[in-house]
Amino acid sequence: MQTEFTCPSTGAQLAFDLPSDERTIVRMWLEPISLRCPVCNALHETGYRDVYLTGLMSEFKCLPADVKQARLH
Repeated sequence: MQTEFTCPSTGAQLAFDLPSDERTIVRMWLEPISLRCPVCNALHETGYRDVYLTGLMSEFKCLPADVKQARLH
């Protein structure tokens, strides 16, 4: 699944592929994931569930404002 996150340091919108097969969803649902930002080179962390739901909801163009930020830390 194609999804995006916003770099909290630079505000850059970055797209990436998130594995979204059934086994991965079940295994990773409550797990954190780390993303290496190509803009600031920092390692950002977020929850798999948050990123998955952001990607899924973007397919329907119904992202609430707080979800658009993808809650990266």
